[in-house]
Amino acid sequence: MPSKNPEIYVSKISRRTDPEDLRDFFKKCGKIRNVNVKNGYAFIEFDDYKDAEAAVEDMDGKSFEGQKIIVEFAGEKKTRSKGPQSEDVCFNCGESGH
Repeated sequence: MPSKNPEIYVSKISRRTDPEDLRDFFKKCGKIRNVNVKNGYAFIEFDDYKDAEAAVEDMDGKSFEGQKIIVEFAGEKKTRSKGPQSEDVCFNCGESGH
């Protein structure tokens, strides 16, 4: 039986997010092997699948740096309507509506 992927995908983060800040935020879920921050999203790899599973269950929808983040297993897509959402805010000013 193939092992389950211990990597998660985190979206709706600032483009200026520091990988160490993200590591500190998720470390309560388990031992982190790698954090790879891109342009407004990141991949976090845990040592164990169960830790990744805990991160998806516990951290999805939490506030990180003032933004409600989306946490899911890497390679999976949640169904989310396209376009701005009512809870979305600007990364620069923190206001909604633009």
